[in-house]
Amino acid sequence: MRKQIIKFLFLLLVFGYAMEAKSDEFTVDGIRYYYDYSTKEGEVSVTRSISGKYSADNIVIPSTVTYNGKQYTVTSIGDNAFSSCYNLTKVTIPNSVKTIENSAFEKCWNLKTVTIPNSVKTIENSAFKGCTGLKTVTIGNSVTTIGISAFAGCTGLTEVTIPNSVTTIWSGAFGHCDNLKKVIWNARNVENPPRSSPFSNCDQLTNFIFGENIQSIPSHLCYELKSLNTIIIPNSATSIGDFAFSSCTGLTEVTIGNSVTEIGTCAFSSCTGLTKVTIPNSVTKIGNEVFSSCTGLKKVIWNARYIWDLTTTPYPLFFECDRLTEFVFGEEVEIIPNHLCEGFESLKTIVIGNSVTKIGYEAFAGCTGLTEVTIPNSVTEIGSGAFDSCTGLTTVTMGNSMKNIGSSAFAGCTGLTKVTIPNSVTEIGSGAFDSCTG
Repeated sequence: MRKQIIKFLFLLLVFGYAMEAKSDEFTVDGIRYYYDYSTKEGEVSVTRSISGKYSADNIVIPSTVTYNGKQYTVTSIGDNAFSSCYNLTKVTIPNSVKTIENSAFEKCWNLKTVTIPNSVKTIENSAFKGCTGLKTVTIGNSVTTIGISAFAGCTGLTEVTIPNSVTTIWSGAFGHCDNLKKVIWNARNVENPPRSSPFSNCDQLTNFIFGENIQSIPSHLCYELKSLNTIIIPNSATSIGDFAFSSCTGLTEVTIGNSVTEIGTCAFSSCTGLTKVTIPNSVTKIGNEVFSSCTGLKKVIWNARYIWDLTTTPYPLFFECDRLTEFVFGEEVEIIPNHLCEGFESLKTIVIGNSVTKIGYEAFAGCTGLTEVTIPNSVTEIGSGAFDSCTGLTTVTMGNSMKNIGSSAFAGCTGLTKVTIPNSVTEIGSGAFDSCTG
């Protein structure tokens, strides 16, 4: 029995030595490293100290490290590697690092400066979350992904530049950065857009600058950034995502570049500070309720040449824009879309350009504030119900190219007393002037 016990202890000791020899962690110059057998041979990740925290205030991570006669390349900073290292004020990250993993520097309250080298491609979730002392972040031009809450709660940050290499940025990446005032956005084309802004609850953010080479503005990018006051979308951009600027209540001016072809659903909804909007001639697709509840909006200049059907919109494009009084159509507009201004009771003036050939059905239905409409010579067709129930309308002038007046086009226009139909008209739909009791 005694011999068996001695044999067992001997085997246990040998096994322990073997495990030590094959250990996947080792320490060099006070920094602990982790060797992941599933990754490329010769690569290591910085991991958490044996004591749980690094006590140094300035840490320089080497690009390579030698252990037991073998050289390893440092390619990542692992999960929680430096989290809650309250003494840390400065860290130097080498060009060999490709990934900064989850919570790597979370709650390093005294960390003041970080330069992320061009080798880094991914900054994962909560990597620098709660680094309240961080005042400057330089993000390298190779970063493609910034994770959820990566810099959330970095209250010392005042300015951030997002490089053109970024293709994915997640919700709250810079959330609750209470003193962030300026963002320079160079990301050309962000995929997998978040459902809420990467800058959520950044209540001091007033200046959002888009680089000249961006291709698209992702959904929810500036959602509920109430302090934004001016936005310039450059000519390089071709699309504006859903809810991109929704509820930016402080926004007073928006310039949309002449290359934008698509504006997403509710892109500017509830921007109550907007008073004037210009839709460029490049726009060919526009989503539901893009400017709904923009209660301060007074004037729209519509230059979109050819948008025809808005029937998929459950509410008008400018739903609840109760102060909108003036709608001007540019000289290149060919078609006034269906339902475009339906139900605008406050609308008093419309200016239809000489390039318009068709007025869509119910385009101005229920615009009870309209008193006078001049339809230019270029228009050949008025859609069904186009001016239905415009009870304030007293004068209609039609151009001499008019051919088709749709059914119920002027039905219920009780204020009309006289209409002159030109000799060019070949078809008048049923009930075109039904209930025109005046």
